[in-house]
Amino acid sequence: MWQNDFKNAGEVKHDLADNVVERTFVLGLITNYKISKQVAIDFSATSRIGGNDKWDAKLNNKTDMFIFYSLGTTINLSKN
Repeated sequence: MWQNDFKNAGEVKHDLADNVVERTFVLGLITNYKISKQVAIDFSATSRIGGNDKWDAKLNNKTDMFIFYSLGTTINLSKN
């Protein structure tokens, strides 16, 4: 059924039961370090492990996995 014909993309309605089901295992870590009363540094790392080999373009008969890293700051703007 898949073709490179996107003329009617999004117009064809499919039954919800026909959707592909993908189970994902999510594992993560979040940490926060306060520099002062107003400023903190936040770091998080999240790993997602899929049940098949369909997330990337390389098929090697293994389960796909990706890791997301995030680094940010939190600033409290209140005067309290």
